Amino acid sequence: MSTQEQEQTFDDNLARDINMKLPDEAWQLDYVERYRRVRFNEDFATLDEKRTFLHAYLEIPLPETGGAFSWALWVEVSPQEHDRFLSLYAQDREGDMPVVVGTIANEIPGYEGSLGERVELLFEEGCRPGVRVLGDTLLAKEQKSGASALRHQAINESLFGADDEEEDEDEDGR
Repeated sequence: MSTQEQEQTFDDNLARDINMKLPDEAWQLDYVERYRRVRFNEDFATLDEKRTFLHAYLEIPLPETGGAFSWALWVEVSPQEHDRFLSLYAQDREGDMPVVVGTIANEIPGYEGSLGERVELLFEEGCRPGVRVLGDTLLAKEQKSGASALRHQAINESLFGADDEEEDEDEDGR
């Protein structure tokens, strides 16, 4: 098998889409506190009736293997922007929403310090808002220029650990 075929086969086994179910602060609450303090569905969340969040997606291109790695994550926005988007969403007019600045509400594995990173939300009809990372962090750089196959593998391992089957095969000499 050629190196390119090995890379493609290996890449097929790596995650390409990760979905964060809630903003980290809401996820860390115990069951009863979450029930008391958080309102959420797949697209919108409110914490303590004051803090508001939109579920969005951030793509990291994978130029060596094609495609992208997508993070469905939460972005904290002002209550006014949240409510404005909610109103447009209810009318199927998401694309009428102008760009909104917010902050990432999840610590993204492999991107230390991503929690609180400033982003822009970009809106289109019929899909979740897209995220454009602002600044000069690793996340912003990889969103612009892409992540290598080795970086993709490292992110996968940070999410799921090393592949134990491959380690067992190596120990047995197979």
